Amino acid sequence: MPRRTIPNTDRHSQRQRRTQTIIHIADHQPKAQFICIARELLAAGLLDPALLERPEQYQDLPPELIEWAKIRRQVSRLSMRDLTAAIIPALHDHHGKVIIAVDDLTSLTPT
Repeated sequence: MPRRTIPNTDRHSQRQRRTQTIIHIADHQPKAQFICIARELLAAGLLDPALLERPEQYQDLPPELIEWAKIRRQVSRLSMRDLTAAIIPALHDHHGKVIIAVDDLTSLTPT
């Protein structure tokens, strides 16, 4: 999934300097789309990891060090309300742009 960010080790200044984050979603199911958004925002350091119900051993790790494969099951079990409660503030508080590109052609009839 393409994501363009400016690399930086300081998380606070990284958030301030990042001007554009692109999230590409290929899934057509709404919950899977929200999980994908949460995953990409977490990887970009924009989503507060405390809002995701993660296993105990991952609670204190910075988002960029969390392996998605290790927390995917717990995040997938979150309700849409909890996913939305984590994603919306992350998008609102970000000083740059987050572009979400949804690649869903399931409603098109084949020609």
